[in-house]
Amino acid sequence: MARIRNIDVNNGFLTGQSDIVSGGLVLNADFGAGTLTGSGGGGALTVNGTLSGQNIGGTVQYLGTTGQLTGLAGSDQAIGAFHGNGDTVVYGGGFIADAN
Repeated sequence: MARIRNIDVNNGFLTGQSDIVSGGLVLNADFGAGTLTGSGGGGALTVNGTLSGQNIGGTVQYLGTTGQLTGLAGSDQAIGAFHGNGDTVVYGGGFIADAN
């Protein structure tokens, strides 16, 4: 996931710190209930998704900043992308998940 944090305007210039964050993400798909939930990064990223047919929707939160989630799910694999922003942070990322 890419993020820009500590965004501020100084003397008319937009400033911030950019970095790449990576790690494991555990997802739980309940096709009967139509949910895709999970977390990663010690709880820094949480997923509150929906499953409707093959479509993934819903929201994510990264360190308390809510973002949008979209993707596709099959019987044994899912792919998703997410992004969000707040007053001092912008982030975007994605996942490819295989069934265990």
